Amino acid sequence: MCDHTVAYFRDFELQSTIVEEVIEECDSWNKHVAVISSITRKTMGEGLRNPSDYFDGRKGYMAMFKYCPDCGQKIDWAKIKKSLKEK
Repeated sequence: MCDHTVAYFRDFELQSTIVEEVIEECDSWNKHVAVISSITRKTMGEGLRNPSDYFDGRKGYMAMFKYCPDCGQKIDWAKIKKSLKEK
């Protein structure tokens, strides 16, 4: 059974690890924004990101595949987004 390659984010990401990778990246970015805000003493609320932003194809945070390049099966993005909401 194929663990589908679903996107190119930092590297080619598998369906089993994409949610954890996105949450980790989002937390890292938000910590970075907090440090910059404390240094500059300006609020940067618009710079904060939600993990769901990464799964919005219009924002361009990652290249999202429609089909697995390994086996050709269609990627069920609704299922992946649902697993993000559960975490």
